[in-house]
Amino acid sequence: MAGRVTVFVMCCVCDPDGMQLRQTMKLLLVGPKSPPVGGTTVLFDQLCAYLEGQDGVDLTVINSSPHVVGRTPVAIARFLARIFAQIRHHDACVLHASCTSKMPMVMVAVRLASLLFGKPCGFRAFGGSFPVFWQARSAAGRWLLARSVLRADQVFLETRESVAFAKGLTTTRVDWFPNSRPVSLPVHSRWGAARRFVFISHVKPSKGVLVLLEAAKALKGDDVVIDVYGPLQDGLTEAVFQDSRVTYCGELAASAVSDTLRHYDVLLLPTFYPGEGYPGIILEAYAEAMPVITTDWRCIPEITNDDCAIVVPVQDAQALREAIEALVNDQVYVEELRLGAAKQAKAFSSDVWGEYFLTRMRALVSR
Repeated sequence: MAGRVTVFVMCCVCDPDGMQLRQTMKLLLVGPKSPPVGGTTVLFDQLCAYLEGQDGVDLTVINSSPHVVGRTPVAIARFLARIFAQIRHHDACVLHASCTSKMPMVMVAVRLASLLFGKPCGFRAFGGSFPVFWQARSAAGRWLLARSVLRADQVFLETRESVAFAKGLTTTRVDWFPNSRPVSLPVHSRWGAARRFVFISHVKPSKGVLVLLEAAKALKGDDVVIDVYGPLQDGLTEAVFQDSRVTYCGELAASAVSDTLRHYDVLLLPTFYPGEGYPGIILEAYAEAMPVITTDWRCIPEITNDDCAIVVPVQDAQALREAIEALVNDQVYVEELRLGAAKQAKAFSSDVWGEYFLTRMRALVSR
């Protein structure tokens, strides 16, 4: 009786001379693609673009944006079924999501499919709200989180506070995966003491807009400019800027943020927004070698230090005004902060963190 030979074929990437370089890894990412353009979609798009440019990666993306998925029970069921069907054809799957009420349900589908097909799965949370989200859940909600998100093979959380909190709840691997931005560090023509200050964010009380208006009332220096960009929210209108030294300049497209920052000297973000994680606008300012004045709020101190930013108490208009005046009057201090911002930018480069994500995925698949 003739023997039977079983042949296993492995897909590999080779160089032009035929030398094997690396096995092709098939990754499935589930997350929010733009449009609309926002903090989470920008981050997810960045990572997808990085992975698509890497040799040895075969990437499939399932868009979880609500306007694509739909909001009806039937639409959500189809979305979950698509994830379930795709996981079997990939080496690993990672869900990228904000901490919302629907997130655990999606992660349950990912986790069940990964167990059924023997594929590793991961979870990445956007924002710094995981501890708050956990504490706000009922006993049943925490049970579901513990058996879905915290049973993933790999968990990525945006802030160190969130990582420390989650490590106390699970034995799975939990890693820091911060907000990041592309870094080019252009050479600026504007040097010297600061005269032009800018606020770019949602224009609402919890982002510190009213505190900024109060600080500007007694601000010294007739040539100091303070401009505000962003959508008006939570009841604020352009009327609050009347008879103020602060000028409201309207909304700003995400694609215009970097170019706009280059017309200013310092970013202002006196936020006390409850859901604040690592504000992307701070990292974008660093990428332009721009100093920041912000607040000692939630996880912001994790991405600031005395070399690149001035951190003031929350809702303290006097401290905010004094910080602005310190940069108006001290050219050497401003230039020191610019150098510090450029250094800080490199620590939050999207290329650096894209490579880290890829390294963790390769380790997950090969174990």
